[in-house]
Amino acid sequence: MTEKRIGIIGCGTVTEKSYVPSLKRMEGVKVDYVYDVNDANSRKVADLLSAKVEKPEYIFKNTDFTIVATPPSTHFEIIKLGLSKGARNIVCEKPFLGNVVQARELIANASAVGAKLFVAHFRRCYPSVNLAREISLSGILGNLKEVLVSEGGRFSWVTKSGYVTKDPYGGVLFDTGSHTIDMAIFASGLDLINYDVKVHEVTRDKPEPSHEIKSKLSLKSGSADVEFTLHFSRYGDLANRIKLVFANGMMELSVAFQNKIRLVANNRPMVLCSEENFHHGSDCFIYQYYQMFNSIGSDKFDASRFVTLTSVLEQVSSFTD
Repeated sequence: MTEKRIGIIGCGTVTEKSYVPSLKRMEGVKVDYVYDVNDANSRKVADLLSAKVEKPEYIFKNTDFTIVATPPSTHFEIIKLGLSKGARNIVCEKPFLGNVVQARELIANASAVGAKLFVAHFRRCYPSVNLAREISLSGILGNLKEVLVSEGGRFSWVTKSGYVTKDPYGGVLFDTGSHTIDMAIFASGLDLINYDVKVHEVTRDKPEPSHEIKSKLSLKSGSADVEFTLHFSRYGDLANRIKLVFANGMMELSVAFQNKIRLVANNRPMVLCSEENFHHGSDCFIYQYYQMFNSIGSDKFDASRFVTLTSVLEQVSSFTD
């Protein structure tokens, strides 16, 4: 098997704590090049991976896959550069973008040059999420009517760039909420087509980047109409669950890594367990890259599957009464 050559642009905390140990565990891949605007960060990650420090233009041209793990507001320009410089495959760390027009532009650019553009939402590999998706797409519970999403806890993740308190796309909605909303979208099969998003109300503790946010909105496409209720917080614990309400029943799943869901159908509650053999969320983090690098089930990470999520993030973050 030919070894995949990997490049990483962005050598902050997520790269050091997640990408470095995960990529080291994978067979058939080698990180050849890294880059960060902070040279000390570049050198540290390069030493950890036995890689070289090179400029982004060089990395895009000379790797099979380039991972973009920079602060969210930089994603558009960096990915646009990569697509113009001959990148074969680009993997963007979540959240993808905060602007639908820009998202569509990058998706179109990638298609035009024959490149693949992926978004790394590894919770799509959680056994509970895939079990819920299988049931949702089977149609046995009828049409999806309502989605309730909440995730919160005392925030302790320390970023080297500090983007979570400075970047308009660094607040709890984009940082935590993008994960949770995407879990709900993927588990219910709403990623398969693009929905029109209408936000009804938003409350937040402060202007973006905010640390607590609540919102009510709806997703519509044709006759499908799904109501969403969102609540995210960095101040304290919330329910930390996703509830999917259908015409003929409901499902609940934890936002954390699990292999089970709670299902209610015909007024009968039950717990269903997945047969997927993952033991920890880090296994799912690695598996998403295994799928992307080997083109096995990688369509679910294609950037085109994240347009509805991007629209939700954009409209909730920019909503004013």
